[in-house]
Amino acid sequence: MRRILASTILVSAVVAQSVSSAAAQDVRNTSYVTKSGERVLRIETVVPASTESVWKAWTDPQELSKWMAPVVAIDLKIGGTISTNYDQKATIGNQGTIQLPIINYVEQQLVTLKVNLNDKFPKKLRDEDRKLQEIVQIVDLGGGKTEVVSSMVGWGTGKDWDQTYDFFARGNEWTYRQFAKELSSPPFVIVSSAAPAVDTSRDQVVKIVAKIQRADYESERAALNQLYDQLVPFVDEPKLASRVRYWRGFAKWRRAINGFGETPTPKDLSDDLTGAESEFDAAIQRDPAFVDAKVGAVSCMFNRLFLEGVFRNEKDPQRLREILTPASMLLKEAKTTGPDNPRLLWVVGPSQWGTPAEHGGGQEKAIATYEKGLDAIRQHKESANDPLEPTWGEPELLMSLAWSNLNRTTPDLKAAEQYAQAALKLVPYWHYVRDVLMAQIRTAQAKTR
Repeated sequence: MRRILASTILVSAVVAQSVSSAAAQDVRNTSYVTKSGERVLRIETVVPASTESVWKAWTDPQELSKWMAPVVAIDLKIGGTISTNYDQKATIGNQGTIQLPIINYVEQQLVTLKVNLNDKFPKKLRDEDRKLQEIVQIVDLGGGKTEVVSSMVGWGTGKDWDQTYDFFARGNEWTYRQFAKELSSPPFVIVSSAAPAVDTSRDQVVKIVAKIQRADYESERAALNQLYDQLVPFVDEPKLASRVRYWRGFAKWRRAINGFGETPTPKDLSDDLTGAESEFDAAIQRDPAFVDAKVGAVSCMFNRLFLEGVFRNEKDPQRLREILTPASMLLKEAKTTGPDNPRLLWVVGPSQWGTPAEHGGGQEKAIATYEKGLDAIRQHKESANDPLEPTWGEPELLMSLAWSNLNRTTPDLKAAEQYAQAALKLVPYWHYVRDVLMAQIRTAQAKTR
């Protein structure tokens, strides 16, 4: 009997997960452009639930908190609002609160929301977002199924609006996957102490994170994409969400960084950086004090702007400052909260390297920053005991010191080799250091003989 019960429980869990995963995959982007040239960001999904259940999922704070954000308040009336905050410890009105004004609604059929861009977006766009709104339609298909169609309209034109559209395209698709997953979950799954031991969600995430870090060092860009997807089932785990979103961002971030070293340069680097930035932003919303998520977001922003030629092509200093404002504000927050964070110092170093000494940068300052980060991470190594907390950085700082000593105005090839070898001692399978950087150091050494 115990064997039968255990098997039944296991099968029930597998079936529940399969139903949920299949539903989450049944989310389609059917966006189009109208005859008048206006873009419609359209996301569709079909869920095995009644229109009443779907409406409740949208308008009941307790139900909405299961898939949209952990903290929710709803004032359901024309002119009312749906307010959310991704920080579980926050209350509505605290920093990070997002408010969506309700333009109109028809019960169990439709709701129209005004979309207000926050300070993450350029001021020019915030001044132009008056027409931006989301129309959510709920359609009874019969047989216990309901179609939900989200149409986001009112887009402006220009490069900034194109980037904003892409940001919402990814974000809306992810959100409706969570919605479909929640509406497709069975009302309960039998749990019993007789069930065979299985990994907890945390255990599974820890294993995936370890694989992400290895794939990064091995420059396995395809594997990073796969591992990014493997974290999807855990993005809404209350105790894990901020770290899961961080490591999803990390996977995309490092996929882009590894891509910079490929020839020819992959065409998807900007998409990777934008996707990583979105994940880091979600981590910050869930944990506003999460310095490492801010560090990752800042790096993605600057790398994306570099890739898009903004630093090279933007000649108007005022416009450039406006473009850089979101990254600059986030960097300032990170420096205020964690000035000695070694991963922050690793990200700051390249900017200092490319900034003239008379403007506060220079090669020596960048090298000193890397050395400061290396000292900091070595002093606190023993205190790092949670595998989901970012503790990487020592190999990266050693690599940056090796590269810097190789490429400084007066190269120090001995130091370059020592730092590179120290990095390889920590990570022997690091493709870039082992196969690229060491080869460059050897070539430079040969020329001095």
